[in-house]
Amino acid sequence: MVLKDNRLRQLLWQAYFEAGLTRKQCVDKFATVIGCKTQIYDTMAQFDKGCSPDFEYRSQRRPAQQAGGFSQHELQCLKKLVDADRDLFYDDLVGLLDRRFNIRSTVTQVGIACTTSCKHSGLGYSHKLKKRIACEGDHAARASWRAFIDHILPPHSEDWDLVICLDEMHRSRREGDKRTVLTPVGEPAQHFERFSEENAQNFTLICGMNTQGVVPDTVWTVEGGVDAHKIYLWFKFFLCPVLGDYQLREPNSIVFLDNWIGHILPEVQEDIRSTGALLIFVEKYSSEWNPIEQLFKYIKHEFMPRQRKEFKGMSGAKRCVLSACEQFSASRARGAFKYCGFQVPEPLSALRMLSIALAADLI
Repeated sequence: MVLKDNRLRQLLWQAYFEAGLTRKQCVDKFATVIGCKTQIYDTMAQFDKGCSPDFEYRSQRRPAQQAGGFSQHELQCLKKLVDADRDLFYDDLVGLLDRRFNIRSTVTQVGIACTTSCKHSGLGYSHKLKKRIACEGDHAARASWRAFIDHILPPHSEDWDLVICLDEMHRSRREGDKRTVLTPVGEPAQHFERFSEENAQNFTLICGMNTQGVVPDTVWTVEGGVDAHKIYLWFKFFLCPVLGDYQLREPNSIVFLDNWIGHILPEVQEDIRSTGALLIFVEKYSSEWNPIEQLFKYIKHEFMPRQRKEFKGMSGAKRCVLSACEQFSASRARGAFKYCGFQVPEPLSALRMLSIALAADLI
């Protein structure tokens, strides 16, 4: 609280600076007139900062503060930086705010402003797992492929229950290992392990998935990697027996495949078409449109970390993966199709199926 009377401020200024009185002498001289020593001390502190002896009447209404203590203008500057590059860390944003807009801030302020909802005067961002999309993709070809899919498989069509998606996933037994251990302060967390080829224990999962979940007869785990020969064996002895005829609208009669070299072999295409199934290759650099990728994401990031205690060598890792395939329910499978932008029909309830059966019997 400072003095607002300009006449008293001028007298205090003259006594403090021109007469050379100390703070205590100024307080003793003006205490009887002003009556509040705090005002005198605060006014002299204001003089020490270089303020004018005349009181400046400023608006008492402060500008509205947004999330993180930023003003509306500062929040818009922060939004420009975030929208320009979503991959920046908070400390990078702090530096850019200072260099480009001369706005001083802290990491905590930036974090609060970014993650606070728009309803509470924030930017409304949240941390999400990256969905990687290849820049090499041909946008015109991708658009035409989606138009082709919409023509073959209209939204909410029952033909979506005929689709089976195929792919392979390469993992190692160390995927579910705990990344941190308890170690005394000042000592490194060392873990001795053999890294020779015979101890690497990598394996590959190959399977097919439809709207009901993972097709059990298509699951195959292979030690190490796979080549075109192994893929051809899987197509011939695991996949082809479960495929149906598309003309008869049999289950698993529409096959989704990516453009890996092992999938486009003439022998593989001939064996699939010999069963009467319709073969559809996903557009290049468009793996996000293959629903089975959501199954592999579930295994890598959700199921395997929870089941790491069951990893006892290669056999334990395989059992863990097979268990994940069994637990991937129909609701998760339909959610995977919807995540890729495909509008699949909802499953019929038991009551609805019973009513349809009764109506058929009455007819």
